Amino acid sequence: MVECKNCKSENTTKNGKARKKQRYKCKECGYNFVVGHAYHTLERQSLKALVALLYTLGKGSHRMLGKIFGVSNGTIRNWITEAAESLPEIKVSEEITELEFDEMWHYIGKKTETVGH
Repeated sequence: MVECKNCKSENTTKNGKARKKQRYKCKECGYNFVVGHAYHTLERQSLKALVALLYTLGKGSHRMLGKIFGVSNGTIRNWITEAAESLPEIKVSEEITELEFDEMWHYIGKKTETVGH
């Protein structure tokens, strides 16, 4: 039989069709899966990498990238989060004692007075 993607058991059974592909159910853990799922292809992985690159370069919003690549903006957000979590943790040198974030002024250093006072 087919190996379960979740628990690696071979105790699986056919469980209908999904997107014109055979669907299987694991008798051990109850996981439903499709062999050769389109989300794990090299083309899909390349698309995820391109989306993450364009987003980090500031070339588009989640919604715009979703429209360009034909997926939902929630999927774009998930791809970017997945890419960010796969990065190693940034190590800051001990010599650095102060950082300046110019973009944070909008939130932290904005004026609290109204115009004309």
